[in-house]
Amino acid sequence: MKRLLFVLLVIGLGMAFTVSPDYIEVQDTGNENLPTLDISMTIDCDTKEIAVTVTNGTAPVEDASVYLFYTDYAYQPLPYSGKTDSSGRYIMEVTGNIEFLTDMYVLRVDHPGYRSREIEFSYVKCLMEPPQDLPPPECVEGGDCEEDEICVAGECVEAPECTGDADCLPGYICENQECIEDVSCYSDEGCPAGSVCEDNECVPVPAPPPQNATENETNASPQTMPPEPPPEEEMPAPCPVALGLLLLLAIRMKG
Repeated sequence: MKRLLFVLLVIGLGMAFTVSPDYIEVQDTGNENLPTLDISMTIDCDTKEIAVTVTNGTAPVEDASVYLFYTDYAYQPLPYSGKTDSSGRYIMEVTGNIEFLTDMYVLRVDHPGYRSREIEFSYVKCLMEPPQDLPPPECVEGGDCEEDEICVAGECVEAPECTGDADCLPGYICENQECIEDVSCYSDEGCPAGSVCEDNECVPVPAPPPQNATENETNASPQTMPPEPPPEEEMPAPCPVALGLLLLLAIRMKG
């Protein structure tokens, strides 16, 4: 296992990238009435340098004493110590057996008037793949894009037809970033009480007929129509033979 870590660390330290180590444990010692120090660290995985920055939360702390210990059941001081500069920064140029860096370390910072702070950490992040550099954004604001595009989350995308009713022509409204004809309604639910939706327009509900008129029409007796006259009986046409006999009889009586 030790040899595997050694190989991984050799490979990892051959990659020039910087990491902020995960703090395994942070401990403050000394007078509890004193303020604490804020410490940040970065490790250059190529040079193994440790950059330490010490602040009091709002301003850098100058002349803070920085020490590095190796943990092997007990603290073993290492020959890497110094004081922070006016920016609260100190860089440790760590050297030595590279296999030695696979173990745990404790960084200690002291300064008069503050509690001492100890941070346990390791170089384990240097064994991981270096972080990938993200490509720069295509745009930061709309002016970085073409005339018909807008900037959304760092990318130039096609501008929508509208973002509000003011972007549309008179008689149209903006719906789902599209200009559509402004209509009063699409269903009865879109109309106020007492109206219904007809042909996308809210129109009043037709008034029902008066109740009295309805009752009168219902209760009225049917009108009696006069009976039709019976059809006239047609007289039968006279028989030609009888008509001739009558004519002959009339001539004889006259003579």
